[in-house]
Parts: sequence; structure tokens; C-alpha cells
Amino acid sequence: MPRAKTISKRAEILEAASRVFAEKEFHEVLIDDVAALAGVGKGTVYRYFRTKEELYFETILQAFDDLHALLVKTSSKEASATSRLERIARETLQFSSQRRHLFSLLQSDERRFAMREAGPSQAAGRHHGLGPEGDRGRNRESGVPRR
Repeated sequence: MPRAKTISKRAEILEAASRVFAEKEFHEVLIDDVAALAGVGKGTVYRYFRTKEELYFETILQAFDDLHALLVKTSSKEASATSRLERIARETLQFSSQRRHLFSLLQSDERRFAMREAGPSQAAGRHHGLGPEGDRGRNRESGVPRR
């Protein structure tokens, strides 16, 4: 009879993965490293996540889900819009301070997301945060042409 998956074991694996992915480039990360840090076997990691890429993206999504849940919970306590924005800023800074490895992971791999969306033909230019035309004439955040 196969072992049942648990939420706590999944969380332990994701926490370990976030630390390993933050320390190494994606192609350098071994599932063995994640398993060792999580205190589980390699097979257990693969029981929860089919591939290293799935583990990587689930790690990032979990971080965003955690931050979102925290912000919804805490900002709803504030009466004014100004107080809510201040609370969101404080909570986001505290969250990032407590989980520095996650934010270094998100920042260092932002280029990888852009490369994945652009496809292989545009990946070379995107590797440095620039589209095929470079940054000229485009808003950095949205990619929309400037007026």
C-alpha cells in the first residue's frame, strides 16, 4: 500500500527546495540536494513533484501564495486605504526579511521566466533582461512601448 502524501511533508520539501534553488543555478541543483536538506529520500521528492522543473515552479508559487495569504489576512484589519498600503509594505518587507533566500531566488531567476515566455528564438536577448530590441523605447516593467 503506497504511503499517503501529507501537507507537512510537501511543505518541508518546498522549504528545502527554496533554499537549494536560491543557492545554486537551476541546472546545478540536484534532487538529492533537496531531499537531503528536507530529510527525505529522493523518491519521496519525486512522489510529490514529478520533475525538477515542477518542484522549482511550485516552490515559487508557494512563496507567492504564502505572501498573498499574509497580506489578505493583515491588510483587511486596516480601515483606510493609506493604512492598508502601509501595512502591505511593512508585511512585505518583513516577509522578505524573514525569507531572504526566497526573494534572492525570485530576483535571480526573473530572467528565466522572461526567457521561458519569449521562447528559444528570443532567449539570447532576454538572458540579460532585454527583449530582442533591447530596452530602447520600452517600459522595463510592462514591455509596453514608451510614448
